[in-house]
Amino acid sequence: MGRERRVQIEGAIYHVISKGVSGKNIFLDSESRNYFLKVLGELSIDLDVDIYSYVLMSNHYHLLFKTNKGNISKFMHKLNTSYSHYFNYRYMQNGHLFHDRFKAFLVKDDQYFIASLRYIALNPVVAQIVKNPESYEWSSFKYLFNKEVPPWLKLHEALTSIGFKRDDFVSIVKESKQDLLELEEFKWETIINPEKLEMFIKTVLLQIGSLDLPNNKILRDCLIFYLKEKGFKAVDIAKNLEMSREGMIYVSNKVRLEIEKGNPLYIDTLDRLKKVFFNYTSVPGTGV
Repeated sequence: MGRERRVQIEGAIYHVISKGVSGKNIFLDSESRNYFLKVLGELSIDLDVDIYSYVLMSNHYHLLFKTNKGNISKFMHKLNTSYSHYFNYRYMQNGHLFHDRFKAFLVKDDQYFIASLRYIALNPVVAQIVKNPESYEWSSFKYLFNKEVPPWLKLHEALTSIGFKRDDFVSIVKESKQDLLELEEFKWETIINPEKLEMFIKTVLLQIGSLDLPNNKILRDCLIFYLKEKGFKAVDIAKNLEMSREGMIYVSNKVRLEIEKGNPLYIDTLDRLKKVFFNYTSVPGTGV
């Protein structure tokens, strides 16, 4: 069983997250960020995608947009591929720039829509880069204070569509209470420690695996690979699964090769692990 096909709906709104492979920075300077925004704007016009909000961090970015033609996969493929080619050429790099597939959350109601807008605006504040979201240069939020809005950015239209005034939204963003919307990237950062690693492994065992993990070799191997990709320390993974660090690294590399060969048993097991993780973090909204 391969990857599930993404749900592509005309007029659907998505909150998308795309990260650099292995935490690699995907934006190195102002020129690279400006190039990405240039491509984003051009593609939004060419493919009839309404861009409502964005923020460019160092190693990932967020977008909130509507696909008027139900073409999220085509849009994201062109965006990431175009930027990857530029990045690798300019910085004399090779190989993949982005990690796995992008994450897309289907926005089904106004509450989730406004929460997504706020979450995106607050990324630089949560990362302690700036104290006020409007001070961050690489976020669409600043255009609520600037009349020179790019023609492809529909931030004001987004607020109007749900009956929000500009000042009302600004007030919501600047509230001191913690945002209720916690998507995968920050949620995962809160559980990367040995104690939570053990809890997650137990959750996997209860939901999709035998309680005697060594007897389920493919599940064990894929779990090792998945945890390593998620950023857990090799020594902690090895300790929890009662194996040597060297053995854990060997297994992780073996799984990577099986995935690259398209082995359906490994791909299916990884898909199941991802679903367990998604439920474990209990994020609102719908992953597609």
